[in-house]
Order: sequence, then C-alpha cells, then structure tokens
Amino acid sequence: MSFTPGTTDPGREPVPLTVWTTRTSSDEPFSADVLGRILDAYSRRGDLVLSATDVPPVAAGRCITAGRRHRTVNTRTGTDILTGHRAGAAALLLDLHTAATSRTTRAATYEKLAVLLRPAGILLIGIPALAFDGADPLTDTVAAARAAGLTYTQHLLTVGIPLPEGFLTPTVGWDPADDPTLPSPLPPLRVHADIAVFTRPGRNSL
Repeated sequence: MSFTPGTTDPGREPVPLTVWTTRTSSDEPFSADVLGRILDAYSRRGDLVLSATDVPPVAAGRCITAGRRHRTVNTRTGTDILTGHRAGAAALLLDLHTAATSRTTRAATYEKLAVLLRPAGILLIGIPALAFDGADPLTDTVAAARAAGLTYTQHLLTVGIPLPEGFLTPTVGWDPADDPTLPSPLPPLRVHADIAVFTRPGRNSL
C-alpha cells in the first residue's frame, strides 16, 4: 500500500506493508485476493507451489492463473507427507495452523514440509482468526517451526475491513458503548487472521 509522506492528520496513520486487506472474511488467512499477493511476493512464474490438505482449493486455481505449478501435500494424520513429492523442489508451501495438534506434532510436520522446499524456500502458515482461544497460536506456531529448523522472517496480518486510501482511519460516528447488541464490558475482538512467514535455511542457486 502507498501513502503520502508528511501526512499530518492525527486520525490517519499509514497502513504498514505487512497489513493486507481482503474483501472476504478476516477468519480466512488464504482468501483468493490474499493468495494473489502471496504469489506475487514469494514466487515467480514457473515455480512449484505446494499447499497442505487443509488450505482452501482456491489456491490451485490462483496458482494456475498466475503461471505457477501447483500440487497438494497430504498432511492428514497417518499419511507420509513426502510420498509422491520431490525433495527440494518447491519455492513456496502453504499450510494452516491446526489447533487440535500439539506443538511437538506440528514441529514434526513442519520438518517434513521443509524437506520439500528448495534452499531459501518459503513456508507460509496461516492462522485463522477462530484459532484464537485464549492462548497465542502465533507464538506456538513460531516455536514449532523453529524447532523444525526453519527461520521466522515475517508476520503478516490479513484484515477483512476497508482501509480507505491506504490509511488506518477510525470509524466515524460509531461507539461500541452505544450498541445495545454488544456485551458490556466489550471483550477483545479478533478482526484479523495471521500469516507467519518462514524460510528454509540455505541459498537458492536458481
């Protein structure tokens, strides 16, 4: 997103480059429009992009439209993730945080997924807003991926609300205290999904 340097309006702060807006629900980190930005930022035409079983099928279509090759990796319990895939071939791999599995199990999964990435390849782990259950799933995900030998490089936020002209602009004329349908005191509301960006250590020679 772009912003005009020197803006002095105290009610308008420029949107950070790591905050991405989406036209769909903020519960879903890998919406079609976010996937388009992901492919532009983390892959090139002709690259192989893998997506884990729970990633929405729209990923395959977006890859084809963007000129990327795509395959799905079976990450369901009891399967061998590496079966049918060539090690070190993928530029980008998409996965979703699964609250039902332990950190140890996730670390073992991420370690196998890392094998499929080429050196300096990217693993993106989406954390849906509904994964927030009082603990911090992002912290847990980062710990599991680091235990698998991956390098944590970036944290993206996908926000399902409009941000006019690339600025963080407060809503005018609305106060949650005036809304009788909302509980009082108002509990924390999660209005975004997270995407954690990891890199497989090494140097890509391509």
